[in-house]
Order: sequence, then C-alpha cells, then structure tokens
Amino acid sequence: MKQIAFTFLFLSLLTLTCKDKVEEITTPNTKGCGDFVALLIVDDTTVLTVDIYVTRVVFKKSFQTIEDLNASGKGAAYLTTTCSKEDQEIVWRNSCNDAYTNTSCNTALWFLWSGSVKFKVNQVLETYACNRSYKATVILENAVFKNQLDSTLVRTFDRIEMNNVSVGLCAG
Repeated sequence: MKQIAFTFLFLSLLTLTCKDKVEEITTPNTKGCGDFVALLIVDDTTVLTVDIYVTRVVFKKSFQTIEDLNASGKGAAYLTTTCSKEDQEIVWRNSCNDAYTNTSCNTALWFLWSGSVKFKVNQVLETYACNRSYKATVILENAVFKNQLDSTLVRTFDRIEMNNVSVGLCAG
C-alpha cells in the first residue's frame, strides 16, 4: 500500500513539474517572420504558410477565429508542394528570406478554400512590425486546400496546430 501511495505521489509531482516545461515547447518544424507569418513543415514535400494581415486584425491574447481566411481579406493560408524533400527544404529556406533559390521542379500552390483559422499572440503591442518579436499560436481546423491549377484536387486536414511561433521578425 505504501508503495502504491509513493508511486502516485511521485507521478503527481512529475506531472506538475512537466506541465510548466510543456508550455514552453515550440511546435517542431515551425518558424515565423514578417509582421505575422507562421510556417510549418507538413511533410517531406509540403510547407504551410499562414499570413495574418496586421493592419486588418486587432490582436488579442485570447483566441479569435476567422472563417475562410483567404476570402475574408484578413490574411492568407496556403500549402506549397514540391517534388522532393530537397526542394521542400529550398522552399523552407526561401520563406522568410530576402535571398531566393530556385527549386529543381515546379511547385504547386494549394489555397485554403474552407475551414477556420484560430490565432492568438502572447502580447498585445501598439503596433506590429517586423522589428518587434512576439509569439503566436495558430490552429487550422477542418481545413480544405484546393490546388491553384486544378480545383478538383483537394487536401484536407482536421487540425493543424502551430504553438509559440516567433513572428515579428524581418526577413533576412
């Protein structure tokens, strides 16, 4: 009985100490830049970009939701797909950079057609620009992306989450 009680106490303490650490973990394979541009490596050939237009949205520390972001005029979300992992890495490096390298194959763009984009920031600033870094969390739910050249081709995601992405950084 004492051993069970000790085990329960140990696991409870472990959970409490780990909880604080979990909140500080940034989602792997993410980066950010610009006033509010968050990027995520989705798979070996795909990069997701979410751009929230800071002049058209009032940022909050609590989540706010925009349905159909691309149609709202408040931002844009799109996937960039390539033919290889190497080209995906080039697209990733080109993002948030003022130097551009061509990929060895054509890339395809998939624009967010429907779904919701939830986002929040860790601090509310008077002005948002690419010289004041802050953290953002972005969640896409029920996201449907249509291929730019053939709208019958779609990619769907139930949920994509990017946590604690550093944004407000100038390209370079």
